[in-house]
Amino acid sequence: MWEIHIAVTITTDEDSGHSIHAEVQETVPDGFTGLDGWERQVRAVGFRALREMFAMGVRLFEKSALRQWGCCGAERHWTRRGRIGFTLATVLGRVALSRQRVHCQRCGKWATPLNAAMGLHEGDHVHSSRGLEELAFLCAAHQP
Repeated sequence: MWEIHIAVTITTDEDSGHSIHAEVQETVPDGFTGLDGWERQVRAVGFRALREMFAMGVRLFEKSALRQWGCCGAERHWTRRGRIGFTLATVLGRVALSRQRVHCQRCGKWATPLNAAMGLHEGDHVHSSRGLEELAFLCAAHQP
């Protein structure tokens, strides 16, 4: 049995105090049994790590979006009110994410700041990345 460990840390330039750490650990029960099998195992582990890094980047971006989001003037009059899950289909595979919901105490408006920052629509629970859409268009254009 072989074990593969990938540790990842993502930080932002704008706020050096915020970083996210993740570790992807995968067990390959049979180890190296042949080139084709090993290639499949490495690809699976690699894409899992890439999806985790992608999700980590979105979480850090959301922190920035929340700091910049405002309602009813420059002062912050909103509170966090739970998270809404959604799935993003990407070239790396499906990535499960969540968005912070906020409520403005002054005007009573509910908002999801990550939606505006990423160009997502309210209420949708499955989205696709621009990269996946472009790949699908290219595939359709080159298929007979």
